[in-house]
Amino acid sequence: MRCWPAKKILPPDAPAMIPASARKAAPVSPRRDAWPVRAFIGIPLPAEGQEAVAGLQDYLRALPPFSEFRWVPPGNVHITLRFLGDISGDEAAAASTALASGSAGGRAFSFPLDRLGAFPRAENPSVLWAGPMEPPPALVSLAENLQSALVRAGFPAEERPFRPHLTLARRRRKKHPPRGLAAALREADEARPGPCPVLRMSEAALIQSDLRPGGVVYTPLHTAILIDE
Repeated sequence: MRCWPAKKILPPDAPAMIPASARKAAPVSPRRDAWPVRAFIGIPLPAEGQEAVAGLQDYLRALPPFSEFRWVPPGNVHITLRFLGDISGDEAAAASTALASGSAGGRAFSFPLDRLGAFPRAENPSVLWAGPMEPPPALVSLAENLQSALVRAGFPAEERPFRPHLTLARRRRKKHPPRGLAAALREADEARPGPCPVLRMSEAALIQSDLRPGGVVYTPLHTAILIDE
């Protein structure tokens, strides 16, 4: 299987989540007067994962049908485990407890980028994504345990199926999609110029999302480290 070349990111091209393994200081909690905050539980990319995503985005960006997309900064790309929306301080504490409980005993996993896709459909997509052919069992187990822990903590059950992926880009609002999008996506998925990267995911986090003039900034509020053997 061949894939896309990675791209070294020096310096980062946008504010990014920093994996716990690379942080020296504890995550900063929002001020008491800052609640509610917009938040989700997700899995941030390691540095090599950000480089792999940047290379893939460069590869796709050069193809004409993808010129109408806004590309997610590699440091902001993540696997979403559960979107929470606007939460209060008490709900953030409950979500942190659920994350700790749901990830207890959870194992790190490999996440290959060997598939490209689009939501809701390739002919008229709003999102481009990359992910594995089959979701890693350890990731599926983590997601299921986390959902159960969130329900026990008082959050509503998630009705949508879990489809693990990395969002690469979102299409700007246009009345009609550009021609050849589906064919270009299919060709890009098949024409891989290098070995497919396999990312090693070893943590999950409760993450605050702030929309600022320079773009979205993600701040980890609580991090759970997965067992990596």
